[in-house]
Amino acid sequence: MSTEFTPPAQDTIDALRETVNGSREQLLGELSELVAIPGVAWESFDPADLERSAEAVKDLLSELPFDSVDILRVNQGDEPGHPAVVARKAPAPGYPTILLYAHHDVQPPGKRELWNTEPFQAIEKDGRLWGRGAADDKAGVMAHIGALRAFFKHTGEEPSLGVAVFIEGEEEAGSPGFEDFLREYRDRLAADVIVIADSANWEVGVPALTTSLRGVVGGIVELSALDHSVHSGIYGGPVLDAPTLLARLIATLHDDDGAVAVAGLLSEDDVDVDYEEERFRADAGVLEGVQLAGTARSPLGSGPSRPCQ
Repeated sequence: MSTEFTPPAQDTIDALRETVNGSREQLLGELSELVAIPGVAWESFDPADLERSAEAVKDLLSELPFDSVDILRVNQGDEPGHPAVVARKAPAPGYPTILLYAHHDVQPPGKRELWNTEPFQAIEKDGRLWGRGAADDKAGVMAHIGALRAFFKHTGEEPSLGVAVFIEGEEEAGSPGFEDFLREYRDRLAADVIVIADSANWEVGVPALTTSLRGVVGGIVELSALDHSVHSGIYGGPVLDAPTLLARLIATLHDDDGAVAVAGLLSEDDVDVDYEEERFRADAGVLEGVQLAGTARSPLGSGPSRPCQ
């Protein structure tokens, strides 16, 4: 059974916008409180902080009219898994469910001397909020919560649309339990549409909606050149060692212009992207003289039919 989508009335859209704009200071304050929790999922960090981070997210979601809000995990061997927060509100019959994703764990702070501010203290400077996780991805958590508050306020506590929220707790550690988590809690996470608040904008003040990303292909390659160890000073001339041979093998994955050279691996949409090469180089910090990869089109989605110089 399906239900035809009816766009909200303009006065509802205006009310939603007013609510979101009016909640900026509250959201920034709550974001700052999340930033103050050093929830790192790496083994060498205190797991109690990650638990506090999950509890803080759960408390925020528990203020909203969900049917359930829980901290869930899957064990990894004999060790307890990292805490994720899952909330769900069932849809009315025939209506779809939207899943909102973000993650509450953060990267380690790194070398303290490289910070001009306290890593786990949110400090606003020059229009930006500085602090570990302020952008990646506790801002994503608060973006979802701010949107949900406005949504429930102006649609009532019994909206037809189903809503699920999945706030992961191990993304920065490589999501080792992610697949098992999806299998274990697939019913709690089932949805028709997924919105991930863990991407980037073109620039400050210009929102962006990412619809596709580069994929990742992994593999394990074992390469042997000799049947026993030898001294490089005697045999190292005519016999290249395995790491050197492997480097040459890896180099064949791209052609001389840097384009992917593996048949069937490259697939891309035929779209134009309004992102000038000069700006891309500046944003990425590409050094002078470094050539960008790709031929036929600019790697940014449009441009001349030549390698980018």
